[in-house]
Amino acid sequence: MNDAQYHAEPPVSRVIKLFGLTIPPLTIMLITYVGLTEYVFGMSYVVNRQMGRQFRRTLRLWYLLASSAAASLCHAALLSRCALDGLEGVDSPLCPEVLLGETRCLQPSAMACLVAVLTLWVERIVAPALDLWDKNGPYQRGLFARATQASAVAIVWLCMAERQLGAVLLLCMLSGRRALALLPRCNKVYGISIKFYTILHMSRVLAYRCVGSRRLAAATTMAMLNL
Repeated sequence: MNDAQYHAEPPVSRVIKLFGLTIPPLTIMLITYVGLTEYVFGMSYVVNRQMGRQFRRTLRLWYLLASSAAASLCHAALLSRCALDGLEGVDSPLCPEVLLGETRCLQPSAMACLVAVLTLWVERIVAPALDLWDKNGPYQRGLFARATQASAVAIVWLCMAERQLGAVLLLCMLSGRRALALLPRCNKVYGISIKFYTILHMSRVLAYRCVGSRRLAAATTMAMLNL
């Protein structure tokens, strides 16, 4: 591609293309993330033992509040600029318009993607230091939990590269779980609701009643059900 063609290409198309080009390095990074055991982050456990119990509880509370606030802002941007706007003028709420080709939706979605990747690594350090482990919430540990989070991020990247609704749904799920981390009952209800919506959307895509990639719709549903 020469310079004239490059500058003539719309910025949105370049960003979408960048997601496609970064899938191989992202996959390598996610495999590394899943394969690294807790021993690699042993310093966090040392810090945990050195901190006083009350001080650790205070830091954990402040981290959860800050994380929930940031996730809430991200979630609100995704809903207002992507999900709700996509319902305008469509025949069925199960087949919303995918607005990833528009700047107003692409900006918060791309930012949410970067936050999701950064969060994976930050919480590998912070979670053991502050005892953030939660059996049913977003802060889980173990090989299966790491594989679940990594696969969700990988599918988000694939959906972004192909402008599929699954990217917005998974990003809403990832951000929503952290936004409601301090409200476990609301978190559970919200999770069930978005999973149910994803299943219904997939069924319509598979039946050719919604426009979309059938393979990515199925992959999104599988990743969503494991979250």
